[in-house]
Amino acid sequence: MFRGGGLASLAAIDAQRVFVIQINDGPIQPTVEDYIDDCIRFRQPCGEGSFDLLGFLRLLPPDVPVNVEVISTELDKRPATEVARLLFESTERCLRQR
Repeated sequence: MFRGGGLASLAAIDAQRVFVIQINDGPIQPTVEDYIDDCIRFRQPCGEGSFDLLGFLRLLPPDVPVNVEVISTELDKRPATEVARLLFESTERCLRQR
């Protein structure tokens, strides 16, 4: 969404029809040319990239369920409990700011 139509592309969507979202962060410019490769290797915890997550979250109903999905080869190198803690804390910080 952030590399496509951006937040403006959501203007016509009825937010009441949104039942769950998945979020992550990342660089605005792709890290590699291949879209799928970029999506499955270079995502970042919320607040560590360039995506306007707060702007996105503010467009949604405040009670919409949020899942975090960060696929990252860098995070894959770290212990699972460390990654889980990092993703929980970064997502919680982001959600508290909206």
